[in-house]
Amino acid sequence: MIQHGTFIISLDFELFWGIFDKADVSKKSNYFDNTLAAIPDILKLFDTYDIQATWASVGFLFYNNITDLKKHLPDRIPNYKNKRLSAYHYIETRYDEKYKKYHFAPYLIKKIIQTKGQEIGSHTLSHYYCLAEGQNIDDFEADLKQHIAVAKRFGITLKSLVFPRNQYNQAYEDVLSKYGIQYIRTNPDVWYWDTTKKENLLTKIFRTADAYLPLHNTLLDFNDIKKNKIIKIPASRFFRPLSPYKILNKLRLNRIKKEMTRAAMQKKIYHLWWHPHNFGSNPEEALRELTELLQHFQYLRHKYKFKSHSMSSIFNK
Repeated sequence: MIQHGTFIISLDFELFWGIFDKADVSKKSNYFDNTLAAIPDILKLFDTYDIQATWASVGFLFYNNITDLKKHLPDRIPNYKNKRLSAYHYIETRYDEKYKKYHFAPYLIKKIIQTKGQEIGSHTLSHYYCLAEGQNIDDFEADLKQHIAVAKRFGITLKSLVFPRNQYNQAYEDVLSKYGIQYIRTNPDVWYWDTTKKENLLTKIFRTADAYLPLHNTLLDFNDIKKNKIIKIPASRFFRPLSPYKILNKLRLNRIKKEMTRAAMQKKIYHLWWHPHNFGSNPEEALRELTELLQHFQYLRHKYKFKSHSMSSIFNK
């Protein structure tokens, strides 16, 4: 029987690979410079407050440069109907060596694994879209196989995975299990977070409102997380980027703290996630907010024995 609540943090570590299909890298220099500077600060905070976390990392970040990457491409690549979704198409048509540091970061992978309690997970090799038209299960297997290979350079065995854009594809679970992936993050079980359906204005409105209003139950019960081949750990809350409106920032931060408190008191799981680059617009304030959340966790740890876990350590006593 579980005797305590659990606080899980997972981060989607992507740098520019997370938005290559949506943005122009030349217009994001300040944003990603801030991100690169903020990541060591996040790690320092995790170390200070004894926080475990899973860094679901895009595999391309593990390579030294574009030449290194091109020497180690998967046996097959996804043939997306929308070519703009393909990281490989991006490499051949839009990659600019001038912005190398936003694409390759083996030094940060090393820094993460050198920090106590941090797990490197997979965010697929190429920021792979598992529900996109044109790709298939064989393409996905090749992608995952190559990520496992490059992770071994760092002595890393991948156990956890987060699907890019949260495009969970149940049909791919056997592949995950085959290659040793035991834990995945899924979306909350609520209609407006269902990625198998096309996003529309209504789902966007509800997803935004979800950060500020009590629209669904965000706490997870240990008994609901089945210990099958793949353990699904639904997200409780996205730590949404800062708003220009201070009142909204305060509302969302207080909402997270209240949910953490309930999880601690009720001995439930609370799973918070974000992208490190969400700190890119205003890193000082974002780090201040994170500090406030971790101080609140420290209080809950002392009062209710609230515990911190990565995705792969959730069932560790």
